[in-house]
Amino acid sequence: MGNSLFFWLGGVVLLAVALWFWLSRSNGKQPSQPKVTRNNTPQAGTPSPGMAASRQAPATQPEPWRATAVPPALAAFSLTHSDSLSDISRGLLLARLKSIPRPPRSFQQLVSPDFLLRATSTELADLVLGEPLIAGKVLARVNSPVYGLQKPVVQIGQAVTYLGLNAVRGICVQYMLDESFKSDSPEIQKIFDDIWKAGALASDLCFRLGQKLRLPDPGVLSTHVVLSYVGHLAAAALLPKDVAVATAHAGLLERAQAEQSHLGVAACELARLLMHSWELPPDLIERVSIIDGVLVTPSHVTDSPMQAEQTGLSYLSARVGERLAQGQLDLPSDITDLEALGTDGFYLGSYMQLPHLQHCLQALQAPELNVAIERMLQTLNNQDAQAQA
Repeated sequence: MGNSLFFWLGGVVLLAVALWFWLSRSNGKQPSQPKVTRNNTPQAGTPSPGMAASRQAPATQPEPWRATAVPPALAAFSLTHSDSLSDISRGLLLARLKSIPRPPRSFQQLVSPDFLLRATSTELADLVLGEPLIAGKVLARVNSPVYGLQKPVVQIGQAVTYLGLNAVRGICVQYMLDESFKSDSPEIQKIFDDIWKAGALASDLCFRLGQKLRLPDPGVLSTHVVLSYVGHLAAAALLPKDVAVATAHAGLLERAQAEQSHLGVAACELARLLMHSWELPPDLIERVSIIDGVLVTPSHVTDSPMQAEQTGLSYLSARVGERLAQGQLDLPSDITDLEALGTDGFYLGSYMQLPHLQHCLQALQAPELNVAIERMLQTLNNQDAQAQA
């Protein structure tokens, strides 16, 4: 009897404690917790929760990017995807693109994903030697003052040894594509030459920045940057001559507006269509054609944080390369903030908040990087002067 009474009283006490605890929670008297404020209205350029959760935040973070009012010209513009063209418009555009000669068959192997990631220096040398004209141009470029070699290089294998596989591959990509873009018009040929100069500078800059920022496969990214200029070359070839000349040194937004007005799509979509007609790998086509899309796309719209970092670095390198080639910048270190890129850099700020890119602008100030780019720019300018003499 005594034990039963004891257990009964204990049960009553436990029930009373549980009731008190429940009433306390209902009246907001539970132990205090840190207050979390949630804003359910996403801001432009703010990474999505899934993106933020997929990476551990670094110890030191810059001020979060906040989108100000979108510049009116940018707000009024949207990129037209080639798939949205009517069958007639798409067919006419594809017919015009067929006038651009296909690059050598070996080009497909050179830019294939497997070759980009796993090719050895021997395999690259063998591939280039299969194109004697390209091999000669590569050796001439390698022996130019831009690389400062102590003695002449007479074999592709030596070039790979001295400069590295990525640098030689980038040169090969440019020269293989160079054969596809020739013009009888001096004005259009000058535009082609300036685009290739920009591509060479942007590719080298992307590789050096990628190494500094420890992004994976910077050599692959630098090749993507070179390929991103295919659309700009195609646009210069297809636009009315006066429009091509008038917009040659304009920013990306102004050029894209003119391209869509006259051709139906901008350069990045021309690149997509042209590379598809060349039967390049779909994944490569997608990676290359989205680079210029940073113009109108904040980072959180991109499929993954890593892809956003790669695309952001590629876009920055391409825009800086263009301005260096056109004489609008003297050195990469002239870019101390994204305002130097004008409207073209509006959404790029959201990419600079991603983990690997947070110190990208500081990396542009590195003395050794600027010395290397300055040497390349001087050599390219000297070659232009000699060609015009």
